[in-house]
Amino acid sequence: MYNWNYNTETCENANCVAGTPIDCSGYDVSGISTCYNDPDNNPFTWDYRVQFTSECVEPGTCTTGSHLIVHSCDVTKCSAECEQNSDCDDNNVYTIETCNFNSCSCEYEYLPYCGDSNIDPGEECDTNNLNGKTCLDFYEVINNTIVYYVKGTLSCNQNCMFDKSCILPECADGIDNDNDNLIDYPADPGCDSYHDDDEFNKLPEPETPSRELTVKRISIINEDKLRVGDDILVIVTLYNDGDVDLKQLKITAVIPELGMRKNTGRFDLKKDREITKMILLEDIPQTIPGEYDIRITASNDILTRVIHRSFKIIK
Repeated sequence: MYNWNYNTETCENANCVAGTPIDCSGYDVSGISTCYNDPDNNPFTWDYRVQFTSECVEPGTCTTGSHLIVHSCDVTKCSAECEQNSDCDDNNVYTIETCNFNSCSCEYEYLPYCGDSNIDPGEECDTNNLNGKTCLDFYEVINNTIVYYVKGTLSCNQNCMFDKSCILPECADGIDNDNDNLIDYPADPGCDSYHDDDEFNKLPEPETPSRELTVKRISIINEDKLRVGDDILVIVTLYNDGDVDLKQLKITAVIPELGMRKNTGRFDLKKDREITKMILLEDIPQTIPGEYDIRITASNDILTRVIHRSFKIIK
């Protein structure tokens, strides 16, 4: 029988003489069982390769084995954070837990939900995050007149929608605040408009200097031709028709639906004088073309005057 573990046999004196033995050790594959094998250079993976010893087989060739090294995250042997996604379960229904098989560490994707303090699509608010809103940013329409709330409490309910415990001005709240059997503007002579927050009839006080302030004119430049991205230039003229100089006045322009607000610095206005101020509200944000309301308030610590004007945003 021929022995394949040797090279070609020869005959000497009618006898077979074995050839040189075949060395298959060059085809052996060393086994690997460690957390620190290169080239993956990841101490959290168990690096494993099966040991293989080559043998000589017919017709005098060496068997070959696999050099493949398997790298797998291993919690027990290599102190990995995870081996599979379930190892990362944080018992939170608002997260997606994933085991990163490259780093053997847990990764978490946080899903938006009502109660996460972030205002997500479809939410007006979230817990204590009211998106900067107060009752003064909301209004009702009474007899085709926009009337803003003047005080009250704005909160966020469990559905992430506003709960408005907001109060309209006395001259628009449907209550006989001064008990004269006359309710609101225009029925109650104590009301100058729906925006008046004092329903009580004004009593003449001739001995007390009067403080009066009239908004004579409001102009909005290009009020019918404004577009998204334009600046809004508002020109306001005030007249002091009272008996005393007015101190520390300011004018504030607010467009609640667009989140735009700007005011002048403080200024004085002598009696029987008028003054004109300009307010520039910069860069109309993205919005739907249509008619919008701007609220102009002239005030100091003693008196307040509010005027509303409308303007159009076109395409």
